[in-house]
Amino acid sequence: MSGQGSGDGELHIGLKDLVNVELAEGVFTRFVAALNSHATELHSLKQQLQAKVSAESFNREIQSIDRRLCGLEQRGESMQQRLQSEVKRLQLWAMDRQAGEDLWASCRSLQQTLAAQQAALATKLERSEVQHVQHLVGRVAAVAGFMDDSKARVTALEGAVQRAHEQHRLLADSADATKQRVEALHNSLSTRASDHSVAQLERQLENLRDAVAAHERRCGELHASAAATRATLEARLREAGDAAQRERLASENRREAMADEVDAKLATKADVAICDGMWSELRAEIDCKAWGHEHRGLAERVDGLSSDQAATAKQAALAVRFVNWFSTRGEAYDHNLNAVEKQLHGMATSALSSINQRQPYSGTLRFTPADR
Repeated sequence: MSGQGSGDGELHIGLKDLVNVELAEGVFTRFVAALNSHATELHSLKQQLQAKVSAESFNREIQSIDRRLCGLEQRGESMQQRLQSEVKRLQLWAMDRQAGEDLWASCRSLQQTLAAQQAALATKLERSEVQHVQHLVGRVAAVAGFMDDSKARVTALEGAVQRAHEQHRLLADSADATKQRVEALHNSLSTRASDHSVAQLERQLENLRDAVAAHERRCGELHASAAATRATLEARLREAGDAAQRERLASENRREAMADEVDAKLATKADVAICDGMWSELRAEIDCKAWGHEHRGLAERVDGLSSDQAATAKQAALAVRFVNWFSTRGEAYDHNLNAVEKQLHGMATSALSSINQRQPYSGTLRFTPADR
């Protein structure tokens, strides 16, 4: 019995002497702490990687929004071109209407002159005056035909103007609906994005709203310009009517100089048409320059987004490389820990076998419980 008790004591004392449990526990504790810290870093890196993936999806959504806005800008350009064409048609219509009214005023003055001549010829009529009267009658008939044609053209132009106003209203309704869709998309994206992404999206949407507002202001300016042009044309028509009235009152005293005055009026009309054409060309050139500036701003914005996407891709690649490296190091830590455990187990096993082979009184140094 005493031999068995001494053998058990030798086994316990030899294992504790061979293996420093506190030192091994400290090593294991450091290993566990290192593994926990690496696990925490790995978790944070995974979160960052998920954030990068969310940012990439967010960038894709922003690109889709940019494509939609490009489509809206193209539709705005087409609408502006159509408005310019309608303005030109209105100008041509005003010119034709003004020319028709001038011709009608001339026709009335000629009719009054003819009536006055007929009243004068009621008492005395010469052969030369008869030829002149016949010539005036022919001119009046030609002017009447031209006036009928001019009235038909004016009616067609008024119908075209009404259709242009209806198309402008439809395009404005479409722009409002698109603006509401952009705001709804902004609300849906704001519930999924982070605070930084929301701030960035709000800035981008603010810029887009500014672009839409500028486009609406441009449309308003075009509409105001068309209204101003129409008012100017109406004022010119009134002035032309007043001038025709004065001309009618003065035509009785200057029958011989009527042909020269008509030529002078036609030259004046040609000068006004040339000035209107030059003004239209100048406005078209200014509008083209404004659109070119916006196009350059959009190109700079696309370049900035491309550079941001390249920087984000580099950061994501670096994060993936770190994750791969950390995975390799973690496997190495596990391998080293298993190797240490195997070595400690082998040392304990060899110590146990050597203790079992000892004799009770072989002279080998033994420890008592007091020496532990």
